[in-house]
Amino acid sequence: MKKIIALALCIMFSFSNTVFAVDGTAITTTNTVIANEPQKFSIAEAISYAKEHNYDIILAKIDEENMKTSKKSAKEAESTAKDSYAENKENDNFSNYKTRNGYNILSVKNQEKLLNLKNTQKVLSLEISVETAYYNLSEKKTTYDIKKRTTDQIANQLNIAENKLKNGSISQLDYKKVELEKGSADVALMSSEADYKKAMFDFNQILGLPIMQQVILTDEIVPFTYVIPTFDEKFEELKATDTTYVQYVLNKDLSESENRLTRAYYGSNSDQYKQLLKTEDQTKINFNRYFETMQYNLIFNIINLNIAARNITLDDQSIQISKLTLDATKHKYLVGLISDMDMITAELNYQNAELKYVQQLHSYKTQVLKFKNNI
Repeated sequence: MKKIIALALCIMFSFSNTVFAVDGTAITTTNTVIANEPQKFSIAEAISYAKEHNYDIILAKIDEENMKTSKKSAKEAESTAKDSYAENKENDNFSNYKTRNGYNILSVKNQEKLLNLKNTQKVLSLEISVETAYYNLSEKKTTYDIKKRTTDQIANQLNIAENKLKNGSISQLDYKKVELEKGSADVALMSSEADYKKAMFDFNQILGLPIMQQVILTDEIVPFTYVIPTFDEKFEELKATDTTYVQYVLNKDLSESENRLTRAYYGSNSDQYKQLLKTEDQTKINFNRYFETMQYNLIFNIINLNIAARNITLDDQSIQISKLTLDATKHKYLVGLISDMDMITAELNYQNAELKYVQQLHSYKTQVLKFKNNI
């Protein structure tokens, strides 16, 4: 069992030596130092950098150029269909009938509207991804800093306990308890460091930076107040930006055009027209279902935002209480009224209150970001 533990510790420390230092400016791999100057980013700078290096944004611009060609082709096809019909009416068919009556042009215009919306959403989605990664990295860095501070304090406590043990002020068991807490704090810190590094790797990947590039965040995530819009206000905004909803609306316009043309060409009693009516009924059912889902999701998003805001307030109060308790514990410890373990427990309680607040604040910031941008 001891061999297994020793092997695990060796692996953990080996891993620690192969990744970049949290507060340093170099990467260490098998004792080889590689220069790696940290890059500083505000949220705005990170978004701007990502846009310049994102392939999806570049491809979106190409799609827009292709759409211009499609519009031109649709106009030419309509003109050709009209000329062909004028020359030889007997070779007409429903497809040509729709083309010369503007159906293809309407279809391409709708595709263009949807493409523009999707490309806008694509840019917005990238911005949200970058900002979300920024918040995540900020949270993991703050978490690491808090745990590092606590670990240093427990290390100091262990030194004090060691001197007490030598002086005979505490028992071997009491010392071992403090030593165990120090070991647990070290492991928790290593885990937090790994989370922080992963968050940085994810951030670098989204921006298009080298995966091992060190970054420094210049925007601090601080408490804020968000005024949640009313349901009606937000729902109107959603209807204008939700691509699926907009597609349903555009398809409705196209369906009305096809309905009119089918009825005129085949007649209202034809099988073709009756089949079209059935398809329209199915589309209406799907649309109504999606409409209700949008309403349902919005209601619960608003509820969850209100809950999250309340939790942040409560967690802030918890930090204040834990800090007062810690200060009182320090005074008791200095006059010898409590043990080293009591002191460590107070430190950990304060740390945990801080960590919970940090997590809630960054989570709420992300929730608000996505809610505001209808993601």
